[in-house]
Amino acid sequence: MKHFGWPLVAVSSVLLSLTYGATRPQYGGTAHILLRSAPNSLDPGSPQSTLMASANLVHLLYDTLVSIDDTGQVQPGLAVSWQVAQDQRHWEFQLRDGVKFDDGSTVSADAAAASLRRLNPWKILSHGSSLDIDLDRPDASLLAELALAKNAIVKAGSEVPRGTGPFRAAEWVSQKRLLLKANEEYWGGRPFLDAVEIEFGKSYREQEVALALGRADVIEIATEDARRLEGGGGRIAESAPLELLALVFSHAPQADSESKLRDALALCIDRATIRNVLLGGKGELAGGILPNWMSGYEFLFPSQLNVTQAQEERGEVNQAPLWTLGYNPMDGISQVVAERIALNAREVGLRVQLATAANADILLARIHLPSANAAIALNSAAAQLGLGEPKLYTANADALYEAEAALLATKRVVPLFHLPSEYSVGAALRGWKMGRDGSWSLADVWLNHGESATDRPGSAIEETRDSSAPVLPRSGGHAERN
Repeated sequence: MKHFGWPLVAVSSVLLSLTYGATRPQYGGTAHILLRSAPNSLDPGSPQSTLMASANLVHLLYDTLVSIDDTGQVQPGLAVSWQVAQDQRHWEFQLRDGVKFDDGSTVSADAAAASLRRLNPWKILSHGSSLDIDLDRPDASLLAELALAKNAIVKAGSEVPRGTGPFRAAEWVSQKRLLLKANEEYWGGRPFLDAVEIEFGKSYREQEVALALGRADVIEIATEDARRLEGGGGRIAESAPLELLALVFSHAPQADSESKLRDALALCIDRATIRNVLLGGKGELAGGILPNWMSGYEFLFPSQLNVTQAQEERGEVNQAPLWTLGYNPMDGISQVVAERIALNAREVGLRVQLATAANADILLARIHLPSANAAIALNSAAAQLGLGEPKLYTANADALYEAEAALLATKRVVPLFHLPSEYSVGAALRGWKMGRDGSWSLADVWLNHGESATDRPGSAIEETRDSSAPVLPRSGGHAERN
């Protein structure tokens, strides 16, 4: 039986493993994480699961049939093996034996099929411990699709669906707080941590203060602050550039003159200066929707400043309309980037006025790419941009390029930057790993001896494990994921 990986065109990857000192892994303790987002659901079927922070929460509670590692290879999850027919339309998965939901019920093929049917149009059949998926057309990206958070296997029927992940939800206050407890029966081996406490709706400033006071172990950091924190000796974890910052027009151009003005705007934006001055040197200049590490061809789409050509394009149109440029007022960096774009536009004779209204002519948008699979990422980005999904079913580079070029040819989106997600990690937390897709691996994280939650001021959780407990090898472990 053959395991099938998906073709990866990326030329580089980011895998940051932060392990310090000779401290051996040990059980116990509560890790504290602060996030800006404030999810109102933990259901993988929620639209929020496409966001990176929410996807990470999903993977703490739930498992998918397969996962994708940082080399692009497919790894077993709840499915231990799989095979596909030659036409790539019929797939069969063999499920792992003995896995239980956190309520003690067994994960059967019937249960897995019912979970996947919630959001997918596939024909899904179960028999014994096997699961069959039949597709209307060949889809080389199916395994990467199954690895998405939305396709986690759950037992629905409650506010927080039952899962099989390394942690279980012990307390959930929508948009405010989530307390996770270690799943003692996790098939991959019990996590080292006893618990994880996650607080939502915290600003960057609140998070930074909490970390400095020892009240948080992991916080998000703004892209523009990463250089400062690195310079101060902070431990920074960074994903690959997976967030697209782009200008999105509310409608397609109505005439050739409008297309010329949009071209002039794209050409006059000084991306390099914005990146170096406003973004702290972080991220990559974007000419395409997909980053080059993912597609391998983004360099074919221009992203360089060309004031002369912008002025020529502007000069071919008698009068330029006044465009309103909308941005998220809660995102400080979006405002200063929007201001610089408006300034660049005025220098070539374009009129751009900032606005916070949702009905602005142009929106400065942040688009999260939910997968390192290029086809899935492009489909998702197009949908989020309001361009209509190209519905790619192949990772063929030529097909991807043609689809992306067609999306850019609509003149509705001007890519600006691809930005990483960045976190600052406290000194007490060891073993923190972050995939290039921004994923966490908290099952293998531990707290340094003497740095448990009860040692920190302001902790909301009382430890239940003796901090003097002996260090033990983690039972099961990921080694059994064959």
